Amino acid sequence: MDLKSEIIAKLEVYDENELPTPPDGQKFFTCIGGKKNFQCFLSDERVSKGQFIMQHEGELDDCLKPVYENEGIVVRQDAKYAIPGFYIVSPKEHFSNIHTMPPVLFQRCMLIAKNVQQGLASLGIPRTHIYHDEKYKKPISAHFWVLPLYERMIKEQGLNASITSKDIWDYQDSFPRYSDTKYKIRELNVRMKHFFRTTRMQQRDNEFTEKLNHLKARGLCHER
Repeated sequence: MDLKSEIIAKLEVYDENELPTPPDGQKFFTCIGGKKNFQCFLSDERVSKGQFIMQHEGELDDCLKPVYENEGIVVRQDAKYAIPGFYIVSPKEHFSNIHTMPPVLFQRCMLIAKNVQQGLASLGIPRTHIYHDEKYKKPISAHFWVLPLYERMIKEQGLNASITSKDIWDYQDSFPRYSDTKYKIRELNVRMKHFFRTTRMQQRDNEFTEKLNHLKARGLCHER
């Protein structure tokens, strides 16, 4: 069962360096949004950021509302980087790593991540990196990143955008803050919702799930 958390305090800052040191056993969950660059929520340090976001979705900025949600999976703008079109595909249920996810859930995440990429391509962003994040620092809720690659920024800064290059972190850090990108983030969220709706993503997701469950019932899709 997921550990339940409560919001002890909320601060808005332009930079995370402005945050005070949290009391023992607590930490700030920093999310883009608000009237500055970040909304920072003080809560229990034993909760992962993914758990916190799921539990307190109503407290988050509208830019972090899901662009797709169906049967235990959510797609939303990344909460740390104010990069327009940077989407996170995550199960609502907490999993510390992907090997503990049920195979059907994992395969659905892959289908949805692929469609996020296709949606971004239809909006003029043809290149992305898709990868999963478990982090070394615990607690962690496993999830999948769909990171858009903006060619102009990569060329202007002379970056190697390979997933194996350290430049990919410089690429992420080089984007302007939320106060500068918030309108573009919201625009892409609206357009991605439209993409999912017009491509019948929920229907296709459900049909895919039904096929996988049918294979599972026949012993052709193993639990691990």
